[in-house]
Amino acid sequence: MPDRSVELVSYAPMAAHLIKYTAEAQLMGVRLRRFGSSMRQHIAYLPPYPDAPGRDVLVCFIHGGGWSSGSAWGYRACLPLFARAGYPCLSAGYRYAPRNQFPAQAHDVIASIYHAWEEAARDGLKPRGVALVGHSAGGHLAGLLGVTDGVQRALGLPVLGAVPISGVLDMQEGLRAEGDLPRMIADFAGERLAEADPVQRLRPGMPPILCIHGDMDPIVPIEGARRFVRAAQSLQPDCARLVELPGAGHVEAMQVVFPEQLGSLAVLGFMQEL
Repeated sequence: MPDRSVELVSYAPMAAHLIKYTAEAQLMGVRLRRFGSSMRQHIAYLPPYPDAPGRDVLVCFIHGGGWSSGSAWGYRACLPLFARAGYPCLSAGYRYAPRNQFPAQAHDVIASIYHAWEEAARDGLKPRGVALVGHSAGGHLAGLLGVTDGVQRALGLPVLGAVPISGVLDMQEGLRAEGDLPRMIADFAGERLAEADPVQRLRPGMPPILCIHGDMDPIVPIEGARRFVRAAQSLQPDCARLVELPGAGHVEAMQVVFPEQLGSLAVLGFMQEL
């Protein structure tokens, strides 16, 4: 069985980051907006900070939780990194599996982005495109929507890049994992596994992808990310790269979306290249 002791140790500093940056988001005027009948269909939108440089990319963070827990509002702490750097940003909400199976979650993320774009427009901003960032199940959705043809048409603006963190990027690899991941994948994807599998949706012309994964992840093994990046590079050289975090587990890898933490500069550097 995987050793989860590293994961248990990582929860305390992660909780401290969530508390600290939730308070910052509140202080800087994070907004809650609803877009559907489910309580999960909402966004947290944070405008760029007044003294930050102007950026024309909308950053969408997608929370994790096995496609069956978490909320956009609960993860508003993941927005200050981007707002500090001048990006309008949102935390996207989506309905839960297994009651709502794929593609409900993808549709909700697209709707979240649309409503955040409207919020940005009210602030006098007009982003030229969106960058997707997500952790765990949200990393899966970021990777999937980043590579799937047709998402740009559905959004009405281009997907400029994606940053899956600890993402389930190869569903077949995930089904071979120990623990709860195979059940969560089945509950989420149902009979539409191939459509929901990022590695099977790779295509020429996809945007740049920065995958980040802890090499000691006991929940979503890193081999899925490695396979995804190799497959992407075979189709389109240099479109995807993988940052492996030495000694990091599943939860620890999420530190890259908090200011002044290991890996956060890599994320911001990627954004600036879009």
